[in-house]
Amino acid sequence: MGRDKAELPFGGETLLARVARLLTPVVDDIVVSAAAGQVIPAGLCAVRDSHAGGGPVPALLDAWPAARHDRVAVVAVDTPLLEPAVVDLLVRSLAAGDDAVVPRVRGRAMPVCALYRRPAAQAAARRLASDASLHQLLDALSVRWLDEAALATADPGLMTFLPCNTDEDYQRALALAGFDPSATFPMEPAR
Repeated sequence: MGRDKAELPFGGETLLARVARLLTPVVDDIVVSAAAGQVIPAGLCAVRDSHAGGGPVPALLDAWPAARHDRVAVVAVDTPLLEPAVVDLLVRSLAAGDDAVVPRVRGRAMPVCALYRRPAAQAAARRLASDASLHQLLDALSVRWLDEAALATADPGLMTFLPCNTDEDYQRALALAGFDPSATFPMEPAR
């Protein structure tokens, strides 16, 4: 996409502010793993990524110690159509013996819209190479998978999982949310 997704406008707020607002009713606190210099909305706890460009596993290792609870929802900033009921479903689905609850949509794991038991996930992440992927982390955990039928009880259109990785995805998400894509697009590339 060539821009900082967190700062993209979405209606009257940024993607990051929108996702944080959507999460607020269903989580106790929000910790943002942020790049150096990234603008964070007031009131959010930010942990600066000490492994810039290292990927999500090192970023999680930086952020998890700031979490107050052992159950941690991990949600990507590029999920502007997040349905809070999905996060609630993840929380309700975690059972004894599970290290994580992870959605599987269109045959793909969704590790950045998932719930982790922090102690187990941190220990597994520390054992992995610094450039490990989230899929490698999942392989090291006891995962409860939620299929599309279960997820549809919380989000009938599975809108939470629509990608927002390209300019076209972003425009589509704006339109689906009822915003005029031409009002906020195109934007200057992030500096």
